[in-house]
Formats: sequence, C-alpha cells, structure tokens
Amino acid sequence: MAKPDFTIKQNDTLPALNVTLSFQDGSTIPSIATATINFIYQIDDESTVAVVGTGATAVVDDTSTTSKIISYAWVAADTAIVGRFKAEVELIISGDRLTFPNGSYLIYDVVADLADG
Repeated sequence: MAKPDFTIKQNDTLPALNVTLSFQDGSTIPSIATATINFIYQIDDESTVAVVGTGATAVVDDTSTTSKIISYAWVAADTAIVGRFKAEVELIISGDRLTFPNGSYLIYDVVADLADG
C-alpha cells in the first residue's frame, strides 16, 4: 500500500491541511484569489458517495504562476471515520471548474485515536 500524502487521528481537526496545486508539466494556473474552493473526499474503496467538506478553505499563496497553495480546516465529521480516503481540490474560477490533482487523487489516512476506541 502506498504511503499517504497526509495522516490525521480520528476526530482531530488540527493541523489544517495545506495543499500545493500544480500541473505536472508546469503549466500556468490562473489566479485563485477569488475562486470558490471545494475539498471533496471519499473513502478510497469508492463504496460511499463523495462528500464536499464543510470546513473553511483559504488561499495561502497565490503569487506563483505555476503553483498555488490552499488550506482546508477540518471539521469533526471529516475525521470521524477511520480509513484511507482519496480527495481532490475543486476550484471554481469565473464559472469554470479546475480540479487538482488532475491526474490522480490526494491520499490520506484517518487512524484510530486510542481515546476514542
């Protein structure tokens, strides 16, 4: 099993998840300063419907033309279920949609918290 991009404990909401958005070929990404940002996730086995996270999203860095950094603030519901998840960041820019990563998914694990077990 491949190493996850991020690991968080069950029911934790910190730290926020920072995601660097870029194209593999280094193509230019338009400014995301006014974009709507959605963090979408699903249990990796695809047995459940994808969920749009309700945590706050923010632009951390929009200065580079070839990469951007966004932040997603977890809410308890995001980390309530233990397991491996796949996720993507969807940007809505002037009515157009752009999804990262565009050729795969972010992979993260929620691991059991001993206090909640």
